[in-house]
Amino acid sequence: MNSENIQDKKSLYLYVVGGFITLVVVILLCFGLLLGVNYFLGEYTYVYDNGVSLKRQIKAGAYIQSDDEGFYEDYYRLSPGKSLGKRGYFEILDETGQVIYCNNPKVKTKDYTAYQLAYMPKLRQRNYFNILQLKAKGGKKYSLINFIISPIPGKEDENRIMVLDSHRKIVYSNFRRINTVVSKEELDYLKKLSDLGGEEDGMLSQKYRFKNHYDQVRYLVVHYEDPDFAYVRSVQRVQRCTVVIFIGLIVLAVLALGFVLSSRMKKSLDLLREAMNDFAEGKRRQIDYNFRTADFDRVAQTFNLMERKLQESEREQEMLQQQKQKMLADISHDLKTPITVITGYVDAIRDGIVPEGEQMRYLDIVSRKASLLSELINSFNDYSRLEHPEYELSCEEDDFCEYVREYAAGKYQELAVAGFSLEAEIPEEKMMFSFDHLLMRRAFENIFSNAIRYCPKGSGIAILLLKWEGQLLLRIADDGPGIPKEIRESVFEPFVVAETARTTGQGSGLGLSISKKIVELHKGSIRILSPEEWEKGTCYEIRFPLS
Repeated sequence: MNSENIQDKKSLYLYVVGGFITLVVVILLCFGLLLGVNYFLGEYTYVYDNGVSLKRQIKAGAYIQSDDEGFYEDYYRLSPGKSLGKRGYFEILDETGQVIYCNNPKVKTKDYTAYQLAYMPKLRQRNYFNILQLKAKGGKKYSLINFIISPIPGKEDENRIMVLDSHRKIVYSNFRRINTVVSKEELDYLKKLSDLGGEEDGMLSQKYRFKNHYDQVRYLVVHYEDPDFAYVRSVQRVQRCTVVIFIGLIVLAVLALGFVLSSRMKKSLDLLREAMNDFAEGKRRQIDYNFRTADFDRVAQTFNLMERKLQESEREQEMLQQQKQKMLADISHDLKTPITVITGYVDAIRDGIVPEGEQMRYLDIVSRKASLLSELINSFNDYSRLEHPEYELSCEEDDFCEYVREYAAGKYQELAVAGFSLEAEIPEEKMMFSFDHLLMRRAFENIFSNAIRYCPKGSGIAILLLKWEGQLLLRIADDGPGIPKEIRESVFEPFVVAETARTTGQGSGLGLSISKKIVELHKGSIRILSPEEWEKGTCYEIRFPLS
């Protein structure tokens, strides 16, 4: 199955969610009637805490903020939540009754008088007012003001009585007052409360006195709807039943969904498990998959890919083993050839077969072969040393442009004597780079030696250095015959030479491998440009990252 077919299928997530939604929709349809009832009872389905939560927040100092100038009051941080009902709101007053904050911007606030605050009940209390007009003997008129303070349930009510004469002077009171005369506005206010039964427009008001950080008196005044407690309790019972039913339906939905999904997924999981068990026992096979969801198809696809990768890895291991055997044969050949020549020539001289006049020529040949043998052994040693994981570079930060310029100047005469020309294009700016000077020279020497070895006399060699996309880019090119196509991809591998028969004795095939290893130890990369990028000859491109 291809990837397009997999993409057309639903994912396991969508498959599970789809099944769950189907079951939940059925539950919601059955549950809709109960939700409809609760919708119409919504404003009564919460027992207001009459500002207790706001009181807790004030005690905790939630409204106190600080800045560079000190502490300040931020009552915007107080949140009543649903504790005051839909129409409820709260105000913050100073000690004179002036409103300094209201959480409902739609409410037109009015400052409170001292008597309004005095008669306002505290949190979780109710005050009931009653005013009677009395006439005593002698025709004197009195006003009897009686109000009952109903505190938190569990405590007794408090009866407070105040008697006024016709001039509103207090002639009797069972509670302390500062003023001995009740103003007309205060008396009218009490009459209004008496007529309303302590309520106005179905709203109740309560207060809470506190002090801020600077010991200033503040009042929290909460306004909330007076719920019908009996009705609220009935609604709560409906809610509890609703919750129980809902939980029961959810449990049934989960159980049903689990059963459906497990039965549908079991076949797919069994097929995958069998394939993995066979794989663990060494039985290789591809999974012919066509599951219900894209996720299981992708798992099977990944399993098949893993199986193919394992086969490819085994083939690569086999190729590496063959390359190892070839490498050993090449090393043996490269060492055996000069040793055979040296042994034959020395035996010929020792046995007196070589004429006296030819002995020096024979000894020169022996010396050259011994030097070649020494060069081969040194190359093997260098390659082995660079391959060691604990090998460390001796890096020094230097101007790379100047380093390449000095190297090119030193090679100019050598190349001219050998019949080659050299052109260098190196910028005058400094390009600081940390590198091992000796190893970098060895890398350059191997590349130049390769060019001299395989290019005819009269060929030209060029060096180009520049900064490109945050990197040092160095190109060393020649206009020779180029590298054969069949070894271009593997030219940096060890023991690869242009002559596959290895009969010319021109090299060990380790030079470019050593150069590549040196470049990689400097966190760089080296490659040979393709014929499309460099038409004639061979061009080595080296890149080093600039820190």
